[in-house]
Amino acid sequence: MLQTHTGIADAIRRRRQGARFARILRALRKIQLVGATANELATMNSCTVRTVHRDIAVMKVAGEPVVYVGGKYVFKEDKSA
Repeated sequence: MLQTHTGIADAIRRRRQGARFARILRALRKIQLVGATANELATMNSCTVRTVHRDIAVMKVAGEPVVYVGGKYVFKEDKSA
């Protein structure tokens, strides 16, 4: 019985991780195309603004050049090019 419970818990965890990954990818696409406010991203992904801020933090840790400019999250322009 313990094995079955562990298997179910792992499946639930993987499903949540997959949903988070998909949400972050959708947000990255939107930010890359036109920029977006935290409220727009939250509405688009059916989540809270707090979750959006957490996802933005994950993007930054991963090295994505996301910045907040003029009320929107956008990709930072590369000045070296």
